[in-house]
Amino acid sequence: MNKEIFFKNYKDSGKVYYVPGYLSGEDNQEEAVQRLEEFFECDKHPWHNPDIDVLKWDSFTSYAKALHNSYDAAEELIRWLKDEVTAPITLVGHSLGALVILNAMRKIPRKAYYAPIQVIFIGAAIDSRADLSYMCSVTEYPVVNVVNPNDVVLSTVYRTCTDSYALGQVGSKRRNRNYVELELLPKYPKGVAGSLLGEVANQLLDITGHSASRVYLEGLIKRKYKIRG
Repeated sequence: MNKEIFFKNYKDSGKVYYVPGYLSGEDNQEEAVQRLEEFFECDKHPWHNPDIDVLKWDSFTSYAKALHNSYDAAEELIRWLKDEVTAPITLVGHSLGALVILNAMRKIPRKAYYAPIQVIFIGAAIDSRADLSYMCSVTEYPVVNVVNPNDVVLSTVYRTCTDSYALGQVGSKRRNRNYVELELLPKYPKGVAGSLLGEVANQLLDITGHSASRVYLEGLIKRKYKIRG
C-alpha cells in the first residue's frame, strides 16, 4: 500500500469518533480534538459534518477499575454507533481507548454493519499478542496502528501492570492484509501553553512519549513516521 492510497482513505474518513485513554482530562481531550480536526482536514470537508465526537467514559479511576469500565464503554460505543451512524466513520482510540474500540469491534457481526469503518490506534494499551484478525475483517479500510517504541508509559507502567508488551510500543507480529503499522520517529515538536494543570499533565505526557495530541497526533500531522512492513 503506497502513501497516496493510504492517505486518500483519511480524506474520505467521514465522521470521526475519538475514544480517549486512561485518566483523560478535559484539557487533553480538547487539544486532541483540535489535532484530529487538523489531521483530517475537517475545514476542507464541511459536507462531512466535521465535528469530532468524543466518547466520554469513566477512565478517571484506578487502572483496574478503568480496565473493567472499558468493557462497559465498548457496549456504549456499539449503542452509540448504531443510533447515530449511517455514513462512513473513523474510530480513533488512544491508549486504553484503543481497547474500548477493540472490544466493541469484536462484537460486530461480519457483513452486517451499517457503514464503512476505519480504525486508528495511537499508543494502544493492548497486549501486543492480541488477535486483531476479526476486527480487520469487519473494517473496509485498513486498521492503522501507530507505534512509538519510545513510549515510556507503555514500556514501563503498562509492562509492569500487565507483564506483557503493548501494541502501541512494539506493534504486532500477526500480519493481516487489512492492517498497517506506522512507527513514529524519535523526535517530536514541543507543545503550546495551555491551562497550568493541563500544561503540566501534557508536558509529562510529552516527556514519556504518550501524549495523544502532542506526540502521536503531532507526529502524524507532521508526517514524522515511517510505514512498517
